Amino acid sequence: MQFSSNHKEIEVMFLKIADMVQLQVLQFQVDGVWDVWIRKLLKRLPNLTSLDMGSADNLTNMTANVVAKFLPNLRLLSLRSRSVQDKGITTIAQNLKKLRSLELCNCAVTNKGLEEIAPMSHKSKLISPFISPTCHKYWCAVSG
Repeated sequence: MQFSSNHKEIEVMFLKIADMVQLQVLQFQVDGVWDVWIRKLLKRLPNLTSLDMGSADNLTNMTANVVAKFLPNLRLLSLRSRSVQDKGITTIAQNLKKLRSLELCNCAVTNKGLEEIAPMSHKSKLISPFISPTCHKYWCAVSG
């Protein structure tokens, strides 16, 4: 779907996507999308197995909570937002039992946050943590 930067058109597009309740893969490649729209959308897509938040960089811990609560089938998740912090990432790791790949880029995750999710990574079979200095990325993927 294509749309302009008009906020009303973006909202209409989000409502159309939200009607696709069987949607399994979603990738955002837009800037300036309001966090509240994303939360409303994600609440209506319980069948998502892969979510790449792309350039949606204004996400908050509230969005992380919605991901953790409303997307139980999620296996792949990529977040890039400085407003997502330890608490939001911990909530995701605790609640998404099927999660196999987690990519955090430019998130405000501290060493304490990484320490908190590390034991959960092993329980959910997430392994191979990787931290990239260029992207401030924490990445885990399942082997085999």
